[in-house]
Amino acid sequence: MQCSVLDIIIWPSKEETDNDDDDFPVPVKCRIAGYLWQFLETVTEDKLKQLVKFWVGWELPMKDMQVEVVQAAHPSSSTCCHILRLPGHYTSNEFSDHLEGCIACNDTSECTCCSASSFANGLRRSSISTAFTLSPRYPL
Repeated sequence: MQCSVLDIIIWPSKEETDNDDDDFPVPVKCRIAGYLWQFLETVTEDKLKQLVKFWVGWELPMKDMQVEVVQAAHPSSSTCCHILRLPGHYTSNEFSDHLEGCIACNDTSECTCCSASSFANGLRRSSISTAFTLSPRYPL
């Protein structure tokens, strides 16, 4: 079975309820997820590798990559938990430029979701061989 990066991401869903604990209502989460979907469909192979590395700590996609929409100034990630946190304030015009700027510097911020944050604190997993072509439709 062929699987793409788009297929393995755990996306915010329309079935989610609007809880008081959530930063944004479901329509905002879906809009931001749509911007990410569009970005993934149009991005170059190099930018996709940068995004996956920013997201999970290395260039190989993981099967449990999650997207969260949060109150924040810029995108961040928790590499040990495979969570990409995207601000809910973006418009379609600024989303790609801001995301590309963040992934280019590869600063994921310190992982605070678990105690095993050594990968987020500088230990790199990118030494694993990545002799393949990664695209949004890369078979896993």
